[in-house]
Amino acid sequence: MELITQLERTYRKPALPQVQTGDTVKVHQLIKEGSKQRIQVLRVSSSDATA
Repeated sequence: MELITQLERTYRKPALPQVQTGDTVKVHQLIKEGSKQRIQVLRVSSSDATA
């Protein structure tokens, strides 16, 4: 169990941003097509999201 705790401390992000209703979030996705790769950005706002 100590090993897991040590790994978590090593790789944990220092702080995550607070996201609230009404915020717009950009999600970056790496797309691989054959030997090519690109990053596609998806913008999502809470008003666009469906339950």
